[in-house]
Amino acid sequence: MISIEEREKGVSLIEDACKAGARQEKACALLGITERTLQRWKKTPDKSIRTDQSQYNNTSPANKLSPAETRKYWRIARKYIMRLKN
Repeated sequence: MISIEEREKGVSLIEDACKAGARQEKACALLGITERTLQRWKKTPDKSIRTDQSQYNNTSPANKLSPAETRKYWRIARKYIMRLKN
């Protein structure tokens, strides 16, 4: 795992390189990270770099099953499994 200090330094170096005219993709490659990693490092509400960003994702997916739907599908799955066993 990369420490927060190293992430901050890496982000700073990449931003400086881009301001000087370098391509972000090439700057990231020199540090051995992908552009997506850089985006994840920078994607926090307060724009600071965090170790664990999962704390910011508190939403459920729009297509999440309700408890009643979950029970219904488990019942169907159990019936199907029982048919396979017989």
